[in-house]
Amino acid sequence: MVAFRIWRVRVKKLKVLDLFAGIGGFTVAGEMAGGYETVAFCEIDKNAQKVLARHWPDVPIHEDVTKLTGADVGAIDVITGGFPCQDVSSAGGGLGVIDGKRSSLFREILRLAAETGRPCIVMENVGNLIRGGSGIWFASVMHGLAEIGYDAEWHVLPASYIGAIHRRERIWIIAYPSGFRQCATRGPVFSSEYQKVANWEASGLVGAVQRGEGMPYLCRDHDGVRPKMDASRLRQLGNAIVPQVASCFMKALYEAHFDAQ
Repeated sequence: MVAFRIWRVRVKKLKVLDLFAGIGGFTVAGEMAGGYETVAFCEIDKNAQKVLARHWPDVPIHEDVTKLTGADVGAIDVITGGFPCQDVSSAGGGLGVIDGKRSSLFREILRLAAETGRPCIVMENVGNLIRGGSGIWFASVMHGLAEIGYDAEWHVLPASYIGAIHRRERIWIIAYPSGFRQCATRGPVFSSEYQKVANWEASGLVGAVQRGEGMPYLCRDHDGVRPKMDASRLRQLGNAIVPQVASCFMKALYEAHFDAQ
């Protein structure tokens, strides 16, 4: 039984629907983590679509998340999505996730989760999501997840924690159907991976890396995004996630997925 379980974990690939895909940062993170296969993208930006089509030519690209249905993609295991931040960013208009036309699109993730077999969800946004609107914005996201029967874990984790020379603070949310965590023997999906990264930052190693002592710090030339993957490079990278951060948590989610079987 044990031998069969190990074999299954190594060969099973979790099917991913990559929403608000941009230039494929979450898909790169899944490839880094191993065990993930993106079966569909949804991305409205034409330049980003060209990048996705070039590097994942066999993966269909859907354009409008509001028109995408579960029937278009079938049953999946994981939804990923860095939903639009313009209405919650400190540089934005402050309309939030309720009144903001763009940031309120997080609800499309919830809708599609209900239509695609209740997969796990990995979401990303700016750190201001958890602070803005006197806490109402983040509470609205959590309430939306609870409404469809999901639990969630979250951490605000800057890219600088893994060696980036810039801070790039982001909130990372893993959500899963209620009862998933209780079935998983690892306990909370995020916590152990977060502690590894946070402890590394606290140890001073990040500062040493950024000063050039040891492995190179994370910058544009080795950020995990493939060469020529970014049409209009600065704009596309500015909208992209840092794959190395997401891959930490996707590794933990992959293992927890099988613990919960």
